[in-house]
Amino acid sequence: MVYNIKREPKTPNFLRELIKETLSVDVKLEKSRLRDCVNARMIYSVILRNNGFTLGVIARSIEKHHTSIMHYIDTFNDCVDSDRELKRQYVKVLDAYKEDKFSLTHLTQAELISEIMSLRKENKLLSLNLEERTKALNLSVKNRERFDKIFKLIEDKTPRGQEEKYKSLMTQVYTEHK
Repeated sequence: MVYNIKREPKTPNFLRELIKETLSVDVKLEKSRLRDCVNARMIYSVILRNNGFTLGVIARSIEKHHTSIMHYIDTFNDCVDSDRELKRQYVKVLDAYKEDKFSLTHLTQAELISEIMSLRKENKLLSLNLEERTKALNLSVKNRERFDKIFKLIEDKTPRGQEEKYKSLMTQVYTEHK
């Protein structure tokens, strides 16, 4: 049995903290128009939008107007192919966002407890899955052991290119002894 464990979706706060660690810019608190700050807000907006967040949700999360988010996304799409630094920053953040590799220090105690409980549940389900698969494998090995001598005999005694002939003979034997 295969278990599908649905992880909680990544929140805007998750990405905000990731960008703060990755690019050293707090997209909510930093109001500067310096290139690194604008790039960070564009990257933040594009990643969230590509992950199904609405313009309004993105805008409220960094205290901007939804039209600002539209502008960030449009500007990003216009510039990403020609601006090497923007592309480098985007790839760096996107890779970290996809891989979930960053410090958990920004999470609250309740969020950490929730994550631990989720991981415990996932671990238990995976352990049960592993146990079921191990039992199925052991059964398969026992069945194979039952026929190993027959397989070895067939392998040793069947000339190359004569497999179909011997298969036909075996089918005839089994059909006659039903």
